[in-house]
Amino acid sequence: MDGESLRAILEQLPGFKVSRNRITVDGEEIKRTYINGVLVFGDNPLTAVGALKADEVSQVRVYDEQNAVDKRRGLKHSKKDRVLDVVTKEPLLRLAEAGVLGEGGADETGQLRYSGAAALAYYSEMLQLKGFAGADNTGTQIGNNEYFLYQDSANDILRAARSSDNLVSYTESTGANIGLTKYWKDRDYGNSMSAVYRYVRKYEKTASQVLTDYFASGANPAISSSDTSSSRSVRGYHNVRFDFDLKDTPLKSFALTAEASVSDDRHSSLAASETITDGSEDIRSRHENSCGNNRDFDLMTELSWTNNDAAKLRPSLDLTFDFERNNTLSWTVDTLATSFDRRQLSSDGFGNSIYATADFGLSGIIINDEHRTFSIDAGITSSFDRSKRRMLTIDEIYGRDIDLANTFDNTWNSFSNSLNASFNYSSRHMHLSGGLSVRNTLQADDEKYPQPPYSEDENTWTEFSSDRSYWSVLPFLSLRYKSLSTVRI
Repeated sequence: MDGESLRAILEQLPGFKVSRNRITVDGEEIKRTYINGVLVFGDNPLTAVGALKADEVSQVRVYDEQNAVDKRRGLKHSKKDRVLDVVTKEPLLRLAEAGVLGEGGADETGQLRYSGAAALAYYSEMLQLKGFAGADNTGTQIGNNEYFLYQDSANDILRAARSSDNLVSYTESTGANIGLTKYWKDRDYGNSMSAVYRYVRKYEKTASQVLTDYFASGANPAISSSDTSSSRSVRGYHNVRFDFDLKDTPLKSFALTAEASVSDDRHSSLAASETITDGSEDIRSRHENSCGNNRDFDLMTELSWTNNDAAKLRPSLDLTFDFERNNTLSWTVDTLATSFDRRQLSSDGFGNSIYATADFGLSGIIINDEHRTFSIDAGITSSFDRSKRRMLTIDEIYGRDIDLANTFDNTWNSFSNSLNASFNYSSRHMHLSGGLSVRNTLQADDEKYPQPPYSEDENTWTEFSSDRSYWSVLPFLSLRYKSLSTVRI
């Protein structure tokens, strides 16, 4: 297995399944991957799979353990996480890696083609730093948005460059991401901070031409038609996220998340068609130009507080706020004076969306001894969702006419309250949990739309409102037997 990664070992072990998103053993997902008992590669269990070489590994162990929160509360029994512990031949406390690739050339049309990427990473128990950047116009996997956003291991770059799509169009992609995670004092019970920035830009263009000849048949004359189209689009995306987890404070544990995203999508297309009928002077043609611009902005913040000490009664509070703004402008113009379908169509769409929640919870430990642990949880959650969307479409064929089907002013409100209660019973051999969730939701729909005679003056528009309220009750029950397994190689 010289040169291969840890993945090659895991894929050969009985019960192991390694996919792009997770690792499972006997159907249960691995939550953490330790290296010699230490979280060198952070909380993502897949990072070590791509970073470690197969010839560096001496043993692979699988076992179940309590999470840090249950340990801090002193629970004797609780639902455990399945984890992976990789024992290396030499001590490994930190690891730095880097990868670079580049290739270039020209295709059969003379178009220059290139693909390049670079990544670096540093891993240790208390600090992780990762960075990635790439550019590509060959259609390889490196050009995919998902790859740019979630690239994790520098060694995976070489593997990604091996797969490419047919060059049916021209695609130009650039992207980068950089992330930093820092821990202080203790990995499980100390303070931590992480910051991530992601950027993606994608440019695409396509062109096609279809020529069709219909031969004369009986009373039907011969007809020749041609359809030509081309399109261009530019998509850009910026995302930044900060996470602060303050577990060592006088008011116990705080977690704060702030995330902002901006996306911009511009596109244009040209389409032309011409139909010639044999023996007729009627030539039907069309020349259409369409353009559009869409810009979205999203801001999300979340604040959580929890008393994670070993007290029997643990309160918690979680607040979330999400704001999204969307602006869309598009138009279609037929510029050919002899066109059989001459028209201009312009439309504007914009809207705001707000989502907010407040969740208060209380967790209590009833029994906690060497034989069993029994705890109950209760919580109240309130959420508010407001979405406002407006679109105005004007069809200019023989004058300014409002397109009723695509013109509206809509406001959607949803307010809900829920009560949740659950219990957890754990012993050496089993884990039983159950609960009940009761929710009441009130929804309101307010709309405005034009009526004949159509006018852009909103004071003449018709207003419509509807409200509805409903209840939902969801019980659940789960029973699981614990298992312990160890795999050695």
